[in-house]
Parts: sequence; structure tokens; C-alpha cells
Amino acid sequence: MSLQTTLQAALAGIAAGGVWNLRAAQNTNPPYIAWQRVISTTNNSLRGASDVQNTRVQIDAYATSYTAADALGSAIEAAVVGIGAIKISEQDFFEDDTRLYRVSQDFSLWTT
Repeated sequence: MSLQTTLQAALAGIAAGGVWNLRAAQNTNPPYIAWQRVISTTNNSLRGASDVQNTRVQIDAYATSYTAADALGSAIEAAVVGIGAIKISEQDFFEDDTRLYRVSQDFSLWTT
């Protein structure tokens, strides 16, 4: 199963507004999740490239209050740690243009 399919499946049903790759559709009602690959690197050895890949993903929780965004962020973390992700960082934002709170988390995932 691809990384994209695995992430979508792990995050499905967590947010009423859905799970989106790169950005939410226009007029999506919060709360919702948007994620993207930040970087994906292949492991190399003396025998060449392996099938094992390390991918860093950024997953953002959007909501109308900070409390809701933070709770959604915690649910995201629990879901992706369940598929083997390792949390790297977390940061809080307020998006002036949409008037939404965002909790942004970076995770490291190893896949084959």
C-alpha cells in the first residue's frame, strides 16, 4: 500500500471536514485535516537503492478554535503513531485569511 493510501486510511473519519492532500477543497467546513510530503528519501547501501524509504510528512489540523485544533492534532498524532510514524515537531498557528486555528505536526514514516 502506498504512503498516500496508508495516511488517508489512518486519518479517515477523524475530522468532519475530511482529509485532504496538499489543501482542502474550496468552502470546506472545519474541522479538517490537510497533509503533504515534505521530503522523501531512499535508503542507499553499497548494493544500491533499497525498497525502504523515509518520508517526512506535515499534517495540519484546522478548526474554528484553538482547543478544537489542538484536540484534532492529538487525534492525528494517535492515528499516525499507530501506523509507525515518529513525531518530529509541532507548531501552532492562526490563519488570518481563513480565521482558522492550525496545529501543524511533522512526522517521519518508513515505508517499503
